[in-house]
Amino acid sequence: MREEPSATPTPANGAPSHGAAASAANGESEVPPWASFSPARGRFVRAVIVFSIALTLLATASIYWRWANVYEPTSYITVLGNESLNGTLVVVSSPDYPESPWNVTLTKDNNYIAAIFLHPGSYTVTATLNGQPLAKAPFSITGRKAASLNLTARRPVPVAPGHSS
Repeated sequence: MREEPSATPTPANGAPSHGAAASAANGESEVPPWASFSPARGRFVRAVIVFSIALTLLATASIYWRWANVYEPTSYITVLGNESLNGTLVVVSSPDYPESPWNVTLTKDNNYIAAIFLHPGSYTVTATLNGQPLAKAPFSITGRKAASLNLTARRPVPVAPGHSS
């Protein structure tokens, strides 16, 4: 006996199909309700896209404004020392900047090296150890430059008794 083909097609898995989706033309199923297009849905999608673009432009403008209006130091002075200068207080001051003076102390923790970030301008650096002045000098620094103060050349390392230098 031969079986006659049925009027409704059966899916590849062999299970009979039911409902309107099986009877759609060209094997296409009908669009589910949540995916159908409506004018209100189109307006909502356009509004979300416009809002996203506006938010992106606003964030970009905010970042640019902050970048253009933040004034950060572009130069620095490095103070170099050694063990004999442990506890040396270095003060950098300027009459041009009300936030000055900047103070650092040379210690073993910072390897007797300190960097002070500065704006371009004229400064005075003063180094003292136990109240005794080691160095005091004016200096000028321009944008994106560095200055260095080597205190080891200004203070001789004490020589132990009985040794000649």
